[in-house]
Amino acid sequence: MSISRKGALVLVLGALLGVTSTLAWSQINRSKARMTLEQAKRVRGALYSYTVVEEFDISVGLEGGGRHTSARPHEEVRHHLNVPEHYGELIHISTGGHSAVFWFRDELGAIRNAVLPDADAELYRVQPFATTRYKAQWIRD
Repeated sequence: MSISRKGALVLVLGALLGVTSTLAWSQINRSKARMTLEQAKRVRGALYSYTVVEEFDISVGLEGGGRHTSARPHEEVRHHLNVPEHYGELIHISTGGHSAVFWFRDELGAIRNAVLPDADAELYRVQPFATTRYKAQWIRD
């Protein structure tokens, strides 16, 4: 799987990991919908931007005769993370413990990662985001 550097493709981590968490609108506690400061500090290589409530209608299951059920409203609360565009293309996603690690390769071949904590319990929306004034300083021991 890859992301074009110039594309605006949004990856939905929940779908990639098979994590589902649908909430009825009336059950969403807005104060808990935001990522806590402690959670945001545990994100590495990506920047927490905001939390979004996604609303959509979807058919789940089959009725008698094999027909799909009528579409019903569903909602998901996702933490939106910006990944610096200069990281390059997404080349792999790995999981371990409760976290997911997104692996990127830039145009020079350097590999970078972004760690998303609690990926087994939280839903994320990850998007490449333009960066400016990028500088790198190499430090030798």
